[in-house]
Amino acid sequence: MASSLCPRLPVELQDIILDLLFSSDEEETRALSAVCQHWRLKIYRHAFAEVHINQTTAEHFSSIVDSPFSCSGILPAIKDLHLRTKGCEGHWTASEHIALTSVLEKTCQWSKVTSLELKKDGGDCRLGLQHFSAFSFPYLTTLTLRRLTFVGPKDFIGFIGLFPALKHVNFDDVRCDWPEEIRSKIPSGDFVLALVIHSVSARRTTIKWTLEGPVSSIDPEDIYSLGWLTQADIQTLLRTIGPSLRTLDIDFQLPYSSLLEHLVNALDLSVTPRLRHIRIGSSTRVLSFMDWVPRVLYGLAKTNHPCLDVLEIRFASSRQFHLDRPFLRCLTVGLEEPQYSAIKKINFIAYHDNLFDKDVEKAITQTIQKDLMRWHEQGLIALTFRLRETSSTHAPALRL
Repeated sequence: MASSLCPRLPVELQDIILDLLFSSDEEETRALSAVCQHWRLKIYRHAFAEVHINQTTAEHFSSIVDSPFSCSGILPAIKDLHLRTKGCEGHWTASEHIALTSVLEKTCQWSKVTSLELKKDGGDCRLGLQHFSAFSFPYLTTLTLRRLTFVGPKDFIGFIGLFPALKHVNFDDVRCDWPEEIRSKIPSGDFVLALVIHSVSARRTTIKWTLEGPVSSIDPEDIYSLGWLTQADIQTLLRTIGPSLRTLDIDFQLPYSSLLEHLVNALDLSVTPRLRHIRIGSSTRVLSFMDWVPRVLYGLAKTNHPCLDVLEIRFASSRQFHLDRPFLRCLTVGLEEPQYSAIKKINFIAYHDNLFDKDVEKAITQTIQKDLMRWHEQGLIALTFRLRETSSTHAPALRL
């Protein structure tokens, strides 16, 4: 039946139907790629827009795209490429390396990849240029590096230089263990800093950098300086990127302790004159256990910086949310400060572990809207209810 519709319906209408089908049932829609060439290419653009490849699947994917038929349909569809390596040392075997090289070569030739993620799953991956130096990614604008160690400054700057159109770089637990004397000032641009604190020894730091100009116009020594920042302490982080920081996201997932007190005291927001968006709190603690949040917001109110645009507060949801009302009353006092006079949005993000009770959701919503009535009447209050993230809650993507 599907094949009989192809000659009758305008191409534009066919595309709309395929888009709707794919958004509702990806697996079933992929089977329709056999209907005709137009449907195959359209479905491939959906199915292969985001591709994940690791060491165990590189050879399989390479064999798939060795076929001219598959190559011409799959590779032009790829926009978002994720490469993951695992194993104690992150070494690739000779056959895996050949397969990866083949995949990268064909991707550069056939695809217009705009986003690339390199990630190490466990262990230490010391990344040099041997896998990438022969290739160019002229269309790539977003680069994400997760849990990688760069061998040296030349490897780091050489790697960044492979992407001439680069606009955004995300550093997530990147290590660049080279001497302090080669560090310079950080490059210009806008920064987002996200911190997730689990314990004394466990912390995840993500730095997102938006470039102001072409990567070729940036002093290599300034790019060196970004390499070690995800391992720096909070004071150093804020002191270094604070002047260019636009968004600060902090999730303290540890109980009240001297460590928490120390970390809160380290949040010197006087060094963040361009800060416009702050997300703060804990996805594992109820509001009544987060009296440090108003203290941080009061501290920001005492600076002479321009007004904040967006305030977001994350917390663990509770059936006894009425016990959190003292926090809300304290917050309303802080929101009277001039620093928050032009705020455009106040978003409360409630995290939970299981399917949420709609009655509890309604009670939390009504309580917040009542206690922050003035801001609610201005349309500034928003509420978001989220399932607490685990390794199994990420949205699916095509994994090969």
